[in-house]
Amino acid sequence: MRNLVSEVYNMVEKQSNDLDRLNLLRNEAHINMVVGHLLNYNFNPNIEFLLPPGVPPFKNEEKPAGLEDTTLEKEFRRFYIWLDPNQNLSRSRREKLFIEMLMGLNIEEAYLICLVKDKKLQEKFPSITEKLVRETFQDLLPPAIIKDEIKKSRGKPRKEMWWNF
Repeated sequence: MRNLVSEVYNMVEKQSNDLDRLNLLRNEAHINMVVGHLLNYNFNPNIEFLLPPGVPPFKNEEKPAGLEDTTLEKEFRRFYIWLDPNQNLSRSRREKLFIEMLMGLNIEEAYLICLVKDKKLQEKFPSITEKLVRETFQDLLPPAIIKDEIKKSRGKPRKEMWWNF
């Protein structure tokens, strides 16, 4: 059985040095592609979720790992819904689909995807840094110079709130 993405990040966090973290991330990314993709979503300034910031209101039964309804690995194929602005979905429908996904995930993975969505993965996993990701996956992120230019061109952050379903 494969580790959940949240379990992989927990293992990376427990490593004593960056070389061990790098090797673990590379090995796990070969086994589970979602591990690397979520790092890209978190650190890539070109990628933005079409969802309000923060954790939406959702109820989730705490089930043991492996007994949840779905996993991030299974749900990953649907992420275009929250990333592609060309989808013909209303804002409320997009948010409702996100909340439904969170309700089916393991509670750790649900909160993990909320951190990634808001580009705050480092709050829970401080040793998973942009520098580590750049060293581990050389072609994953755009050059840092472009990143700074994108931040300047974005303007003010959105101040949206989650709908109450």
